[in-house]
Amino acid sequence: MNCKRKIAYMTVLSSAIFAFAGNALAQQASRRSANCPYPPAHADSPARHARRHHHIRPAHRAQSDQAKAELARRQQIAITQQKLDEAIARYQTEHNRISALESENQRLAFENARHTREAQEATLRERLALEQETIAKARLNAVRPPNARGGGPTNWHPAFRVGLEGGAAAFTEHFDFDKGIGSATHAGPAWGLRGGVDILPWFGVEARYLGFYNEGIGETTVGGKLLTNAGLATVRFIAPIRYAQPYVFTGVGIYSTNVLGSNAERQATNLRSNVSGGVPIGIGVNVPVHEHVSVGLETVYHRLFNESFDKVEALSGGDPVTFNGVVNLML
Repeated sequence: MNCKRKIAYMTVLSSAIFAFAGNALAQQASRRSANCPYPPAHADSPARHARRHHHIRPAHRAQSDQAKAELARRQQIAITQQKLDEAIARYQTEHNRISALESENQRLAFENARHTREAQEATLRERLALEQETIAKARLNAVRPPNARGGGPTNWHPAFRVGLEGGAAAFTEHFDFDKGIGSATHAGPAWGLRGGVDILPWFGVEARYLGFYNEGIGETTVGGKLLTNAGLATVRFIAPIRYAQPYVFTGVGIYSTNVLGSNAERQATNLRSNVSGGVPIGIGVNVPVHEHVSVGLETVYHRLFNESFDKVEALSGGDPVTFNGVVNLML
């Protein structure tokens, strides 16, 4: 009886041990199947199981190497992509910088062009203003006499002048040099001195001294000589033209004529001294040649009153006419 119980106990214990071992093997197999891609091991013999794992292990290593190679390739691609992104970012930055520089250069070029254009416009405006000023001065000088050759002052002011004159003088009667005292005397030299002021561009006043000398002709005068000295006060009316100013003048004067020669000559001649009042009437032209110098020509008819130059009544009358060149100095 005890032996049968021991055998039963041993049988139950063995079954429990085998069951426990089987469960342990099954759990191990399931853990292996979960950790590796191979199918779970069956209840093969140890030799067959070893042969099976011996043939499968190289394929597992190949797949592992491929996985590693793929991972390395992907890492390389990722690194290359990163470098490419960095290069693109640098290119974009450089492109933006160049664009900014180009924009700045364009702005500077535009500014330079604008400044150049403004400078040219300013130069043209200055040139135009200068030309307009020149034209204005020319127009202004065209209607008034200049104080110097080539132009006059912008604002008119009185111009003081003194002058010398010289030329010829002759007597005439009613504008005929062969009547009156003109037929009994030769034409002779004339000279003079003047001073005055141009109060306006077209109006001036002068005080003059005039002298002239005339010799007698033939038996009537018996070698007598006449010397005339005159003092004149005149007013001038000027055409204020730029380069030459014609003018006319008139006034009043005192003319003193004396007979020259020895006592015998004075007694023998029919010529006689005379003092008369008169009115000079003249025309002339004045030409500026320097800042303070001008020259001109002048013709004057001197209308005398109550004159008597000869004892013969037919020869006693006459009016002097002078033809003089003039040099004026403006002060």
